[in-house]
Amino acid sequence: MVGTVEQCIKQFFVEAGCLLGEVEEAITVALPEMIAASLADGTLPIGEIIALGILAVTIYMIHQENKAKKDAANSSGEAQEVEGKEKAESETSAATGGNSGDDDDDKQKDDKKEKEQAFKDNDGEELSNMTRQELEENMPEDWDYQEHNGRVHIRDSNGKMRIRIDEPETKPPARTPYRHMHIYDENGNSLDINGNIVDKYDPSGHIPYSD
Repeated sequence: MVGTVEQCIKQFFVEAGCLLGEVEEAITVALPEMIAASLADGTLPIGEIIALGILAVTIYMIHQENKAKKDAANSSGEAQEVEGKEKAESETSAATGGNSGDDDDDKQKDDKKEKEQAFKDNDGEELSNMTRQELEENMPEDWDYQEHNGRVHIRDSNGKMRIRIDEPETKPPARTPYRHMHIYDENGNSLDINGNIVDKYDPSGHIPYSD
């Protein structure tokens, strides 16, 4: 065993393999073993052993302080990373929210196209379930809507009657004592709810209408 504090410190660090990650092990394991050995064989005076111990404790405290700073820096970095992710998610959500308005507009346009097609297809089921307002708003743009005393007349671009809504008949024989819709094809034929041509007096051509 060497006999001076300087030599003992050098030997301590060499034998302990005192790299940055091994300081704690060096201080808590290797140093006590060396001090015990020095006390046993009397190679170092007690004063120098105490000085060596104080130096080792100082090194250990500095190491712990540096470790705490490093941990704090890592925590700060993680916090910033989380904050960055949350900000990105927020921006994405805002962008998605902005697009939702466009999606709603697209849906409304698709609904209008679908309802407008019902006029061209003489889709009695779809047409008879539309309100008067929906009929007026969704019919082809070049069609004409007229309403008089509860009766509705819708004519196509050629001026031909395509949809008629009549109030219930009250005079005998009152074959249709309920509000009803008449649907006609482009040739003026009366249609039933399924688009089949029927006689103009056929009850199936008087489609119940509730609005």
